[in-house]
Amino acid sequence: MASPHRYYQIALDCQRRSFENLGRIDEALNTLERYIGYATSIEDWDTYTYGLV
Repeated sequence: MASPHRYYQIALDCQRRSFENLGRIDEALNTLERYIGYATSIEDWDTYTYGLV
């Protein structure tokens, strides 16, 4: 079972890929920046990686 963090990561990645496929590169880059901002805010990587929330 995955953690809510993992579902959020998957959702952002799907959104980014959709924007790229539609040629909406600026929106894809904005989504990537949101993901990077989120990922850098994670302090407990064991919980994030293994879904122990």
